[in-house]
Amino acid sequence: MKPHSSTRIVVNFGPKRTGNYYERVFCIVKNHKVLFVDLIGTCFDILTKPVPLMQRHIDIFRHKVTMGALNKSSGKSKGGEYSQSSLNEMDYQYEIPIDDPSQVALHKEMIQPFSAVKRDVQLSVDSIDFQFTHSGRLSEPKSVTIQNKFVFPIRIDWTLLNVMNKTSGKFVKNPFGISPATGEIAAQSSMQFNVEFAPFEPDSYFF
Repeated sequence: MKPHSSTRIVVNFGPKRTGNYYERVFCIVKNHKVLFVDLIGTCFDILTKPVPLMQRHIDIFRHKVTMGALNKSSGKSKGGEYSQSSLNEMDYQYEIPIDDPSQVALHKEMIQPFSAVKRDVQLSVDSIDFQFTHSGRLSEPKSVTIQNKFVFPIRIDWTLLNVMNKTSGKFVKNPFGISPATGEIAAQSSMQFNVEFAPFEPDSYFF
C-alpha cells in the first residue's frame, strides 16, 4: 500500500450448513503490531435457527480461556453451546478487557500449529501428503485424530467445497474426502477421521 492510502478487501460468507461460524484472520504489517478481524456469521433455515453468534460472545469466551475460568463455567447446553440467557449472565460475571489484546498472545495464536499441545482442540498432524496418486484412482486412506481438551463435548463438521475442473470449466466434487463427515467428540477424549484422495485431473497439484 502506498503512504497515506487505503485498500478495500471484500469478504463473502456462503455457509453450506446451518450453525454458527467464526474465524479470526490476521494481517501482518512490517514494523507494526499484528492486526486481526473476527469473521462471524450464523446460518439458519426454516427448520433450524441457532442462537445468533455475536462479537460479545467471542470476547467472553476468549476472556474465559485466558483467565482459566472455562472449567468453572455453567449453563452450557448439549454440544457445548451457550444459550442466550447463560451468555447474558456471563456479561456480569466476567469483566472483558477493553485494551488491545497482548501482542504475544496474538503471535502465539497466529503461528501456533494445530498440532500444538497447548491447543484446546488439537490435531494429530498439521498436514497430510498423498504424494503421487494416479488420476481417477482412490488413494490409500490416511488418518487424522482430533483431541478435545474442553470439559464439554464439541461437534465436528467437515465441509469440503466443490472445485473447478480446468478441463471442463465446471465445478466438480472435491478430490479429498473425509469420513465420517460429522461427529461429536466427548469431553477430554479424541476421535479419528479417515482422509482419502481421488484426483480427477492428471499432471495437476491439489491443495
